[in-house]
Amino acid sequence: MAREVIGLFLRSLENDYQQRLRDDALAKASHLGLRVQVFAAQNDPARQAAQIEKAVSGAAAADLAAVLVSPVYDEALAEPARAAAVAGIGWALLNREAQYLEGLRRDHPALAIFSATPDQVEIGRLQGRQVRAVLANGGRALCITGPASTSSARRRLQGMQEELGEAIPVSVLEADWTSEGARLALERWLETEGIGPALPHVVCAQNDDMALGARQALRDAGSRRADSALSEIPVTGCDGSPGFGQRLVRERRLLATVEVPSAAGRAMEWIARARAGVEHPPPIVTLPVSSVPPLHEIAARRAS
Repeated sequence: MAREVIGLFLRSLENDYQQRLRDDALAKASHLGLRVQVFAAQNDPARQAAQIEKAVSGAAAADLAAVLVSPVYDEALAEPARAAAVAGIGWALLNREAQYLEGLRRDHPALAIFSATPDQVEIGRLQGRQVRAVLANGGRALCITGPASTSSARRRLQGMQEELGEAIPVSVLEADWTSEGARLALERWLETEGIGPALPHVVCAQNDDMALGARQALRDAGSRRADSALSEIPVTGCDGSPGFGQRLVRERRLLATVEVPSAAGRAMEWIARARAGVEHPPPIVTLPVSSVPPLHEIAARRAS
C-alpha cells in the first residue's frame, strides 16, 4: 500500500501562525488523498526531535510519506532528517532553511527534500519600508527578532537592515517568538536602556504575537512612568492572518503587519507531485508576502 500519511511537526499550537499551518495542511490533505498527523513540541527542540525520531522509527513509519516540520531550532533536526531520508521518507522544512538539506538532496535524489518558506528577506524589507513610512521625518526604530539561531529571524533582520541602511538607527532585541517573551524582553530593555533619546519612535516585531507583547510592555511602562507617549509608540508585526494580525491592524492595536501565507499546503502539493512522478520540488519553494495595510496607507494611518 502506498504511503499516505504526512507527519506535521509544529513548534506550538498556541501560536496563531502555527495553527494556520495545521489548518492549511488538514484542508489540503482532503484534496490530495493524504492523511495528516499533527504533533506540537511546546517550543522544546529536544521534544520536537524526539517526536520525529519516534514517528520515523515506529510502527507508523511504514505509512509515513513525508515529514513537514516548523523547527523550534533549525539545525537540531539534521539527524532526524537523515533518519527519515534513510527510511525513504520525504522532508520539508516550513518557513526555514538549513544547510543539511543540500547533502540530503544529493544523497537521496528520489525523495522530496526541500524548504517551503515565505520570502524571509522580503519580509524584512517590507518591515523596513513600513518603518520608513512611519519615520518619514526621522527617528529611531527597535526591532524585536525571533531567536538568532533561526534562519527566518536572521533573514528578516538582514532584509530590514538592507532596506534602512544607515538612514534610520535600529536597535535589535532578541525574543522567542512568543507574546510573553517579547513583553519581558522589552520590559527589561526599557528599564536598562530605553530612556530619553534611546527610546524608539517605532517598534517592529518579527511576528504578531511578539508585537502584541511589545505593545503591552509599552503600555505598562507608560503607566509606571506616567508617560502617555510611551503607550503611543506605534508597533508593527508580521504573519498577518485575517483573524489575528490583520484584525489587530483593523482594531488599531498594531499599526501594520506583513501578510505571510501558510507554507504547509504548498509543501504538501509538491510532495504529492513528487509522489506522482510529475515534478520534483526545487531546493527552496518561495512564497510571496505583502504589507497590511499597503505601504502608501501607513503614514495616513499614523497621522489619523
